[in-house]
Amino acid sequence: MPGRYRSDTLEQRISIERLEQAVNIFGSFDENIRLLEQEFSVTVVNRDGELRVEGEPEDTMLACKAIQALLTLSSRGEAIGEQNVRYVIGLVRSGKESQITELTGDVLCISAKGRPIKPKTIGQKVQQKK
Repeated sequence: MPGRYRSDTLEQRISIERLEQAVNIFGSFDENIRLLEQEFSVTVVNRDGELRVEGEPEDTMLACKAIQALLTLSSRGEAIGEQNVRYVIGLVRSGKESQITELTGDVLCISAKGRPIKPKTIGQKVQQKK
């Protein structure tokens, strides 16, 4: 891995409580974690019950914030998909990652197939309150 021995990289470690969370965050064929790696130019590895994020210091910190936000969603029973990942990346880049907790838990209604319908963005949540 190039850069492993460079002094200008940073490695952060994030503990994973349950294997299901790691599986949810990584996504099918690791598509979610690859998207994070591409967007933030970092490397993410799952080892010994923790995620190791390595890259440029600023990019690594942003990627860690995004992973923490995705862990929050996952721990509240949300399925993590590309839409969630892209939305979280946008929130992290704009410094609003703390708002991710506002999205979970609000079921607007139940569909005919019995699935819960929830707001997927902060804007939808605000519109729903009106």
